Amino acid sequence: VSNTCFISGVSVTSFRRVETCKAADGVTDSTYHSTFSGSNWFFTINQKNLLVENRDSLPHNTDLSRVVLNLTYVGARAYYRASDAWEDEQWMVYNTTDSIDIRQPLHIRVVATDNTERQYTLRMNVHTSHGDSLRWALVEGHEAINGEAPMKATAWEGKVGVLVNDGDAVAWMTH
Repeated sequence: VSNTCFISGVSVTSFRRVETCKAADGVTDSTYHSTFSGSNWFFTINQKNLLVENRDSLPHNTDLSRVVLNLTYVGARAYYRASDAWEDEQWMVYNTTDSIDIRQPLHIRVVATDNTERQYTLRMNVHTSHGDSLRWALVEGHEAINGEAPMKATAWEGKVGVLVNDGDAVAWMTH
């Protein structure tokens, strides 16, 4: 592997976001598109494992179907293709103005002038739910909690749980 071919930087100028909201009638949906700056999202480049990814997850509903990557690399040329591509699928030449679909991880191949190469995997992390939403789910196989027992929600050792005193014992319940 050549040291004369590597990715030295990745950034995105802006991202698109898609929001769908219920109208006041509660029946119809409205879809809104907006953009936000990519300057607050930084990428780490692991030269040993050849992995590129954003440190902090992008907001929920970020549209990754058309992203313009600003790729800085050392080498003669760079190519990309989807990570789930077949071995015989063609590599696309990287162009600074092309929008790329990165909903799935992307392979980026940087080739040096001596034809040695490095192949990176680029992964974009996006929140899977709204940060300010709370979703409840029924958990099978738990003991029923008597609603009359004293309870206190607390955090301990990185977990959030409920302390329950049923009169005979104190239980710590988490999910």
